[in-house]
Amino acid sequence: MVVQDVRSNCLESKFFDALQSLKCCKDIDLGDFVCKVLETDWRFFVEILIDLFVQYNFVGPAKSGFEFPEVWRFLTGNIDASKLLSIDTIPIYDLSIAPELLYVAFKILYSHDSRSKSPELKLSSLKLHLIKTWQAILDEPSMTLKSLLVEVLEELEVILPELSSSEKTIVYSTVSQLCLTFFMPEESKKFFELTLRTANVNPVFGGELGVNTKFQQEPLSQLFVKVEKLGGDFTSDFENNTCCEYPRNKALDDDTLLPETKFVNPDATKLPVLALEQQVALCLKLHNHITQFATDTSTEYERKALVNALVRLEPKFYPIQFYAMFQRSNLEGKHVRYLDRILMQMEELQNCYSLDCNTYHKNVAIFSLPFPAKWQTEKQYADILFELGCTATALDSYLKLKLWDVAAACYVRLDRKTEGTQLISQQLEANPSPKLWCLLGDLTSDISCYHKALKMTGNKFARAYRALGTFYCGEKRMELAIENFEKSLELNNLQPSVWYTLSCCAMTIKNWELARRSCQTFVKLESDHSHGWSNLGTIFLNLKETSKAHRAFSEAVRLNHENWQIWENFMYTSISLNYVNDSMRGFRRVSELKDKRIDVAALQKITAMTMRSKEEMERPDWLRRKTQFMEFMGAVTSKVSTVPEVWECYADVCYMCAESFADKEKGIRFYMKSLRQLISTPKVDSDFEVFWNCCQKNRKALGFIRGFPVRCQPGT
Repeated sequence: MVVQDVRSNCLESKFFDALQSLKCCKDIDLGDFVCKVLETDWRFFVEILIDLFVQYNFVGPAKSGFEFPEVWRFLTGNIDASKLLSIDTIPIYDLSIAPELLYVAFKILYSHDSRSKSPELKLSSLKLHLIKTWQAILDEPSMTLKSLLVEVLEELEVILPELSSSEKTIVYSTVSQLCLTFFMPEESKKFFELTLRTANVNPVFGGELGVNTKFQQEPLSQLFVKVEKLGGDFTSDFENNTCCEYPRNKALDDDTLLPETKFVNPDATKLPVLALEQQVALCLKLHNHITQFATDTSTEYERKALVNALVRLEPKFYPIQFYAMFQRSNLEGKHVRYLDRILMQMEELQNCYSLDCNTYHKNVAIFSLPFPAKWQTEKQYADILFELGCTATALDSYLKLKLWDVAAACYVRLDRKTEGTQLISQQLEANPSPKLWCLLGDLTSDISCYHKALKMTGNKFARAYRALGTFYCGEKRMELAIENFEKSLELNNLQPSVWYTLSCCAMTIKNWELARRSCQTFVKLESDHSHGWSNLGTIFLNLKETSKAHRAFSEAVRLNHENWQIWENFMYTSISLNYVNDSMRGFRRVSELKDKRIDVAALQKITAMTMRSKEEMERPDWLRRKTQFMEFMGAVTSKVSTVPEVWECYADVCYMCAESFADKEKGIRFYMKSLRQLISTPKVDSDFEVFWNCCQKNRKALGFIRGFPVRCQPGT
């Protein structure tokens, strides 16, 4: 990169000037350098270090043509920053540019002198920026960085009340994303809601008539995002001169689809002018939606509406538009008609990395956004090429990015596993690493590779233990699998998939206490995982804790409305606990999902519970309960009308809990329907045993019919 003449407008120039002002001798060591920095405006210096690292690795332009000053090269020449930044046995991305910038920033920021200062916004913000940037270049969430975040949250409790709405919005958004990264869902939700409230915006989904295709004649309801402004005016700390026309939005050019939805009443979908902080809040809404909700047809439409709203926002800011177009390309990558636009848009995003950072305000509020790293953008482009069938081009990109695991997976997917194995073996010969040994073990199913990875790290590599656990689990050697999973979690407990698999292994060998501990930890980390809650309910049932099991199944059915097994477990625990309303809800949903097949015994228990409640409840409550049961039975009999026990249950409540003569008459008619179904039983006229069973079942109904007035009997 050519250094600009106006050096004060260039981060590299600011970095150069800051180093010059320290007047350090070139043989200074890192400890003395940190002390030297702390005697000056060290916050400004740390900010430059982090911002310059972010420029090189996230927003661009990358380091090119700029030589670091001699004192810096000497200072960091003996520092293996990539190794030092690999934390909790989690390596950083191989091609991270100038990682020593981030490491030195960490050493200064967390030195004894800087830690002793009282809480202040600048210091806490720098810590948040460091944690967010550091975690972004790691393969997995780090426990150590999570603990650093918790410390910052304690500092913010003192600082936040004194901040402006603009400052609060930026801080809340950053913290919400970090909490989500470190599996702190409750805290993330809290700060997400605070972000929207402080920014005075409320994005809601709405529907308006419109058309999506060039040939659509009748407008249909189309989903869009309506942004409501709450409270008074919002005062932004960012001026409009930070607006930018880049990246350019590539319009859709298709024979059928319109470039964007054409609404009958476009004024109803018009978006208000939003400040940068308010746009950040909308980006956070999209990020939470992508991260926390499973992908299906409805959520895909909602995300598309959110992305389209972000692209249409005015004024336009570079990081907002970049993030929106990045996510739009990700969403549209599954649909053939968008492929031309996706390729052009991804090329535009990659070209934007060469734009000057300051001229185009590329790093404005960058830490408050889930902004992708440069290699993530390139990987997404390669993923799209691979899906298009451009396998060779995609593989070249993966190899260039040193994404060995993705490249090897491509070979496996193309049924060229041998080439994938050769690729990893060649990389091991050139530059052996624990991660590569684990990749080779995954490809060859050779557990000696995992042991070699452990040997290189002194038995402190969570991924290797995880791989060993997975291998033994596949071999049905559950004790060994559990042992290795536990060792992996000791090194890094922010591994939801390991907690889940550990709980499954424990359930297999009926170690219910271990299964409970691991499954409870899993649902704390992944609170929206329906099968995790379902497994936890099963574990509680085996521990004879039915009430807790019911709560777990309740959460499972809330998250997964289509799984009949989960609904059936929910129904059975409801019956065990005499929860009549939940029992009816569960039974009704199971009958819908199992295509008219019902559990007669469960229905009879629900009927008995309903009849008992007449003696246990006050009359108004009982009448409401009875009304609910009658509606429930009406729904059941509308789907299943050929099972005699169903009509008998319906009749029992109508007749035996009658409030009037009409209720008894209704019950008798249902008994008669039950009798008709019994008479229609196969082999009733040829098999005496079947005939006798039907007679036994007829006794109660016939007794009630015999004692009823003649005028209500058939034929009268």
